[in-house]
Amino acid sequence: MVFSSKDSTIKDEDIDRSIEKGEETTAKVDVKMKKFTEDAIKFKMDDTAELYYFDDEKELIALGEVVGTESRGLSADTIASLPLVTYKAQSNQDGSAK
Repeated sequence: MVFSSKDSTIKDEDIDRSIEKGEETTAKVDVKMKKFTEDAIKFKMDDTAELYYFDDEKELIALGEVVGTESRGLSADTIASLPLVTYKAQSNQDGSAK
């Protein structure tokens, strides 16, 4: 199916860049997950394991700030701010959409 729009400012290059960025991000996450999985397989709980205890909530919050947070996808506000683009399918002479 071919889509066309007179009002759209999105070009094939924009879509290609978005796909490329997504592939790069996926590759980075794959590397992190592979390392995590390898480390998880090696994990064992015995008398040599090191445990960390936090004296208070502030220490735990500080650790979270150092480690950071994970975000998946766009926020609802960001999605709402995107332009609305409507596409119409072009029809062939036989009436079917292409």
